[in-house]
Amino acid sequence: MKVWPAEVESILYKHPAIKQAYVVGVPDPKRGETVKAFVILKAGYKGKVAEKEIIKWSKGEMAAYKYPRIVEFIGQFLMTSSGKIMAGAAGASKSGGKNTGGQGKRRSVPFFTFFQLW
Repeated sequence: MKVWPAEVESILYKHPAIKQAYVVGVPDPKRGETVKAFVILKAGYKGKVAEKEIIKWSKGEMAAYKYPRIVEFIGQFLMTSSGKIMAGAAGASKSGGKNTGGQGKRRSVPFFTFFQLW
């Protein structure tokens, strides 16, 4: 079954604590692939909402195969000049960050993480 990241993100934005969300597929030993959400919380919710709470809420809002099984809170995303979340370098895929020449899926780790290490 296909899971469109934008669809999951649009539902996540309905959660009162979520300021921004970015959804990717990551490898999963049981399912082959599962949904992971990188989330930025609104100011008043930092430290007050746990990852498990977002997962539980999501489970009640979307189909069982769509809700994120993994949620990671982060401080910020790199943004494009048009104000969108930067998806990664040259179409890197979500499976191991291999380049797919602009065709394919989102990265399993946001683009900014690599550069923050330097």
